[in-house]
Amino acid sequence: MIVRLVKESLRTLSVTTYHPLGWSLGWLHKRLRHQSLSEEELRIEHNCPVLLVHGIFHNSSAFYAIERMLKKNGFSKLSALELWTSHRSIEQMATQLKERVEELIADHHTSGHEGKVRMVAHSLGGIVVRTALQDLNFARRIDKVIFLGVPHQGNNLFFRLRYPRCVKQLSPHSDLMQTLKELPLPGGIQYWNLRGTLDVVTPARETILPHIPNLYFEGVGHAGLLSATRVLQAILAILETPLYDADLSGVKGTA
Repeated sequence: MIVRLVKESLRTLSVTTYHPLGWSLGWLHKRLRHQSLSEEELRIEHNCPVLLVHGIFHNSSAFYAIERMLKKNGFSKLSALELWTSHRSIEQMATQLKERVEELIADHHTSGHEGKVRMVAHSLGGIVVRTALQDLNFARRIDKVIFLGVPHQGNNLFFRLRYPRCVKQLSPHSDLMQTLKELPLPGGIQYWNLRGTLDVVTPARETILPHIPNLYFEGVGHAGLLSATRVLQAILAILETPLYDADLSGVKGTA
């Protein structure tokens, strides 16, 4: 247990170290080399837009490891949404998300391709995604969603903070969380819910999302979901293949 806690502390440190770079250094993304794969059956999957949605008090740099891994494996249309979680409500960020997805779809279709947007959302970003999905016109633009450590049942600790505004909305008793828990997830979308057993920010009881695949990763915490090799392997397998066709049996740490 001590070794696992040390590893998670190091992952937290690494993710935090990337954070200041994310606001101003565009070269951080440009330096990630794209290596296209030759397998024809993966070409369409790799060409679909993938949007990364970060959590509270962070920015796109949170996805440094995920973005690097996806580009290395042939994904060519990656982008991250920069959310101002410090002063915007979840509904305002959901509107921003919907606008960004419209831009991605337009660019994708203009270049002569078909297909929808896939999203990988961490922590609060997953609640932003679920809020946007209440708009069925928006939901029709999406075909895959991967949640990472998302407080689907609300958060029993941080919503008590007086700041920022969006944290208060994570109360299990808030109107927003009650609505999300009562409404079914839109159909036609492939959902996966990835969770870490060492996650103390969003514990297991808060991240459960019934009726979709829930994957547990032993010894992985909240920050580790953004960088642990086992999690990255699972994200890659899910994005490369249709739902339920993805063979995750070889991904250690899943259950």
